[in-house]
Parts: sequence; structure tokens; C-alpha cells
Amino acid sequence: MKPGAIQPSVHPEPAHTAGLPEPDVQQLRQAMAEGSLTAWFQPKKSLQSGRVVAAEALVRWRHPQLGTLAAGSFLPAICRHGLEGELLRMMLTASIQAQTRWRKQGFRVPVSINLPPHLLEQSDLPDELLAITLALGGTPGDLCFELMENSTTRHVSDYYAGACRLRMKGFGLAQDDFGQGLSSVHSLVNMPFTEVKIDRSLVTGCARDPALHLTLATIIALANQLNLTIVAEGVESDADLGVLRQLGCGQVQGFLISRALPWDEFIRLLEDDSPGGGEAMQSALG
Repeated sequence: MKPGAIQPSVHPEPAHTAGLPEPDVQQLRQAMAEGSLTAWFQPKKSLQSGRVVAAEALVRWRHPQLGTLAAGSFLPAICRHGLEGELLRMMLTASIQAQTRWRKQGFRVPVSINLPPHLLEQSDLPDELLAITLALGGTPGDLCFELMENSTTRHVSDYYAGACRLRMKGFGLAQDDFGQGLSSVHSLVNMPFTEVKIDRSLVTGCARDPALHLTLATIIALANQLNLTIVAEGVESDADLGVLRQLGCGQVQGFLISRALPWDEFIRLLEDDSPGGGEAMQSALG
């Protein structure tokens, strides 16, 4: 593959199960305990090199009767039952374990993990996340927590303090879904973010919509001035990809690149993507 090129990858998407009974607390906890609820990984590709440079961990459920389920089938139940903290710890553990396996094959892959902002009201959470990371042999600098837009916090001061403590411990910090919900320029400027993820609503159709094009240009210019890593989500067309490259976006993820994959299939993606193996990946990561 030529440098800077994007090679689409097609993989089956896990099923959604609208209309089925919502799983209860016991079912969800059992799924986490036995490992059937686990992390899959969607690659982030550099628009400069065309290579995979990172991944986002996305939860999937290998259900014994229904097959592999996408997050939308059970994540609302996890939130309603107050299991987000348990899910966060499970996803962190699964991500570090995957990184360890990839590293043995010569690939160093930073991973992003979703973190609902209200969990930062727990003052000991940053310490606990660091303890889990170090106990498993992980590296904080290779992990980034994405602060999600579908969750709010009642205690803003605790939220800011928790975010700062995560950064002080060496973790990356991303503003997820920028351009929707509560995300704002004020937050982007004043929080210790290392990355901004542009919401798919601003990406899809940007090649044919002048208003989206202008909005993207403004966001990308600001993020570059703030020295943030810029990731555009939901990239599904070559035309939109071309706009993002032209505007100076650093990384992209979406169905045009690849759907989320189990850790072992992700290794094959890395091997196909990088003819030089681990050495080429290290070079792409800098």
C-alpha cells in the first residue's frame, strides 16, 4: 500500500437486537465475569502515512444464544443498572491484555477507552485506573480516556479535578463526539485534553455541504493550534476522506477503514497494513 493511502476493510457488523428483553444485572455481571462481554478494537489511521496508528476499544457481547451483539443492544441496560464503572475497568483490562499480545508480535498500539464523565466524581478513580494499568504491565502513555458526551456530571469541579489527575498520571485524554451535546470550545481550551474526536455528524457529507466544510475547517485549525491530536469519526466515503486530508485532520476512523475487530483479527489487520511488520508500525507511531 502506498504511503498516505487508505485501504478499506470489510468485516461483518455485530447484530442489534431491538425488541428483545433487556438483560438484567445478573446477566450483565455474569457476561463480564466470564469474558463474553469484552473489547473489540476499531483502528485509527493516519492520513499522513496511511497506516494504523491507534485503536478505540468498543464493547461487544458474544451472547451464547444471539451471537455477537453490538453495544447498542445492551449498553443502555448497563447504564440503567449503574454498571458503567465495572464496564470501564473491564475494558481497561481487556485493552491492556490486547496491547500485550500485540506487543509480542512487534506492534505497539495506543488504545482509547470511553469514560463517562460522571465517573470522575469518584475521587479515587484515577488512582484505581493507574493501579490496574501498572498491575497488568500497561503503560499510561499508551492509553487514552475519551470523555463521552452521552453522560453528564453534577459536580463540575470534581470532573475537572479528575480529568487533571488522569493527565498527571500520564494517561491521554480526549474530548469525544466534539460538535454535539455539551462539548464546547471553552471546554476544549480549558481542559487538559491531548486529543479531540470530531463527531460523525460533522464528518458525514462534508464534501458536499459547505456549512459542514467550514465548521470542520474551523475546528481542525483550532485543534492544530492547541497541538491536539485530531481524529475524525464516522468516515464512510472517499470524498469526505479527501476533505479531511485537505483540511489537515491527523487521523480517521470509520467503516471506510474498518469496523471494530477482536484483538486477534486486529493483529492480522496490522500485518496486512504494515508490510514491514512491527518495525514499520514503530516508525509510523514515531
